[in-house]
Amino acid sequence: MLYVGKDILAQPGDRVMLSKEGSAWCQQRYPDWYSDCSGTITRVDKDGKMCDVKWDDRDRPYHYHTGCSSLHHLILISNSKTCRFPRVAFKAARSLACIRKHRSWKPRTSLLLMR
Repeated sequence: MLYVGKDILAQPGDRVMLSKEGSAWCQQRYPDWYSDCSGTITRVDKDGKMCDVKWDDRDRPYHYHTGCSSLHHLILISNSKTCRFPRVAFKAARSLACIRKHRSWKPRTSLLLMR
């Protein structure tokens, strides 16, 4: 199970469902936002922490957390990835940032391109 905004970057067109956390949050605070079917991400905020989802059983998009306030309301439906190249996960990006902060790490001066 891949959490959108935690394990994978959100992109418009991704097919998603509510996570357990998202289901509980919606049922408590916004019952009309709850949906137990799949939907499509239609828009992602610039920082990637919120996005809009148009559910298959609804007529308009709704706004959900994908990292904002450490909440992850959406999970990616496994067969929905249509992009050819994998997206960078946040965990890998954070690890790279930690490595760069370490004093012994030095950037490479040459660039190696592989096909």
